[in-house]
Amino acid sequence: MPKPEVILFYNPRAGRFRLHKVLHIQHELEHLLGSCRAISDIHELQEVKQAHIVIAGGDGTVHTAINHADLHTNTFSVIAMGSGNDFVCNFPVHSLRDLCRNILAEKTTQVDLLQVNDTRAAVLVGVGFDAFVSDKARKNRIKIPSLKYLIPVARYMFFYKGIQMHISGKDLQYSGRVFMLSCGNGYRAGGGFRLFPKASVSDGKMDVLLIEPPTFWQKLKYAGLVNFGKHLNLNIVKYIQTDSITVRLDNPDFFNTDGDVYTAAEMQITILPGVLKLIQ
Repeated sequence: MPKPEVILFYNPRAGRFRLHKVLHIQHELEHLLGSCRAISDIHELQEVKQAHIVIAGGDGTVHTAINHADLHTNTFSVIAMGSGNDFVCNFPVHSLRDLCRNILAEKTTQVDLLQVNDTRAAVLVGVGFDAFVSDKARKNRIKIPSLKYLIPVARYMFFYKGIQMHISGKDLQYSGRVFMLSCGNGYRAGGGFRLFPKASVSDGKMDVLLIEPPTFWQKLKYAGLVNFGKHLNLNIVKYIQTDSITVRLDNPDFFNTDGDVYTAAEMQITILPGVLKLIQ
């Protein structure tokens, strides 16, 4: 049986894109796997079938790939090269040589993805404060990727009041003002925050974190706890594991999928069990 074609997919507009790194990875993949074709065009990616796609980048590049590549016929790997690498942190760290051994041995893992309306997500779907911050970050001109998010967080955290949400699902019913609603696939999101300490990318469940509007002093006290995954017992936090929820807003507002920002008044958020065939 012939080996599948190896495709290296990258995003030249990513925050930490470096052409020389991509060329080095392509050269190493050619040496270790026999061949490798590098592409960056999403229309070209959509035409790829029966191949192994190596995604070189961060969560944003993974997000682009899973929304444009054929998940049914292709297998995937991820080489972390982005400003945010939360998705790949759910898997053991291997050298490029070890990764290629796993590709040749076809050591595939079935990995879950999220879906909100018609868009897939690898890491996070968020409504409220994190979507608000993502919108501010994409509009600023800060060149340092980490500061693009940290600065709007610091600037707006104490002024953001939350939005009115109506949330329904078999495991959660909620109507009221919400500071932040986040649905996660793995344990990390937002560039290293341990928002979902109980999460697994292969359990067929999404972890839902709802934070009610905190007071000024609660924001000061609790911010560090969220960073280290110590927030589940706080009285303003609700945390469940489920397979789907519906979110309705009184007015259209932002929602965030792996850093990309969209607008809607209603969101159907579900887990897609085992749809990504991953080799890491």
